[in-house]
Amino acid sequence: MKWREILMGAGISLAVTIVGGLIIYYLTTQPDSVKSERLVYSTGQVATFTGGAQDFALSTIVVSNTGGVAARHVTILIEVKYSNIKDFAVNAGPDARELSRTRTEKSLRLEFDNFLPKENVNINLLLSSAEKPTVEVRSDASFGSYQPFGVGDDKSSQSPWNRVAALLVPIAGLTQIALVIFLRRRYFSVQISTDQNNAGFLMLHSGMVEQAEKIFEQAVIRGKYHPILMSNYALAKALTGDPVSADKIFRASRFFGLVGRVGAISKFNEALSKLASNDRTTGLQLLESAINMSPKTIRKYCDWSVHLDAYREDSEFKAIVGK
Repeated sequence: MKWREILMGAGISLAVTIVGGLIIYYLTTQPDSVKSERLVYSTGQVATFTGGAQDFALSTIVVSNTGGVAARHVTILIEVKYSNIKDFAVNAGPDARELSRTRTEKSLRLEFDNFLPKENVNINLLLSSAEKPTVEVRSDASFGSYQPFGVGDDKSSQSPWNRVAALLVPIAGLTQIALVIFLRRRYFSVQISTDQNNAGFLMLHSGMVEQAEKIFEQAVIRGKYHPILMSNYALAKALTGDPVSADKIFRASRFFGLVGRVGAISKFNEALSKLASNDRTTGLQLLESAINMSPKTIRKYCDWSVHLDAYREDSEFKAIVGK
């Protein structure tokens, strides 16, 4: 494992976050005549990542005290309705002492001792799907109000700098999420090369079985072992007349457990392998199980795969697929 690359990436991400926070801290100003606390928050959907085994999105929330006095006992409550909070990162100023944090799949609650004037906290959320979180900010004396990124009460010559500074927050978030993806795929993950697997999948179900088998085999030789890739490789073996190897590779693909969409695709592949070996009963049973696990995905695959052309007019097949 190349720890030097990991540390360099982490250092760059940390530096960008710190610089962005410092620039916002020193450039976002209001007149000294303001002598009350004013809590504001901004939210933004930075990026979404879809396709492959998992989908996720990054949201950024910035909470600031733009007033002239400290805000006491500040509570930040963030909630999502449709997605789940998979992870989060909090970058707070040196004087915003955190008292507690409580996280569930649907909410994140943070409590701070105080927010000094011009103090801010950046919160990056890793969500299971794109969604704008709802945010509630309050202190002992006031409630926070929403303010879009780069918009402030100060219309002085510094306002263009404020907009530039606000952009550094999502840039820092993107740097962090890029680092997470790099580490996940290169060192700690069982993810496959999406392009390679998809290319093999398209060839496999278009009838170019031998070419697909070579693609999957090359991926496995390179050390890729995601269950979907292994399952596709097993089906290719079955369709090229090697059911013994196919059964062994199917068994290997189950090592990490097969649930949800991944499990449905694996059962779909096993169903096709059984139908290819003329085990019609088992094949249709597995196909029905796959559809029950992920109806939309598997029905789409059934409509498209040439290896099911012989069953298009089969009454039992049409009943299972829902034709």
